[in-house]
Amino acid sequence: MNVSPRELMLLEATLAIGLFGGTAVLARPKFEEWKLVRKDQAQTRQDIELDERLLSQRDTWEAKFDELKSELPEHDQGQRVDVHWMRLMQKLATQHEVEIKKRQVGEEIQSGDVYELPIKCLEWEGDLNSLVGFLYDLQSQGGTLDVRELLIKPNKKKTLRGRFLLYCAYTRVRNEAAASAPSPDS
Repeated sequence: MNVSPRELMLLEATLAIGLFGGTAVLARPKFEEWKLVRKDQAQTRQDIELDERLLSQRDTWEAKFDELKSELPEHDQGQRVDVHWMRLMQKLATQHEVEIKKRQVGEEIQSGDVYELPIKCLEWEGDLNSLVGFLYDLQSQGGTLDVRELLIKPNKKKTLRGRFLLYCAYTRVRNEAAASAPSPDS
């Protein structure tokens, strides 16, 4: 069988197109994966740059933290603090005529030297002026109380109802004897 140069060139072009098309079809998922990897790399690079900027300002942030930490109330290790915070919240609510019907104390969260106690107020009721005064007084407690979630539902009697999540920040008094004792690993 005699193959002309033209037919040979068409065969080579067809094989090249087939190989290119097959490679494109098989490699397409890898291209998508490669785009995702590049996007993740860019995000990670931005996160690293942000972390480096924060680390370069570490002394400033630590000074601000030490200044604010001195304003946080201190409680003894092992002391229950939920009663203190619930009493304070109830005092402010009563003062502003906000009725707290249901509440639930969460688990204590430690973040370095600072502790937080979440209190879920599952049901409260009051008018707008009372609520504004109550929330203002909560936020005015020197950074110790922070309302992070707030849901408000009006009803026909101009009474508001809802729920909120209150975080109470404080520190614990370190037991100096335990802090200065050698660790069991030494």
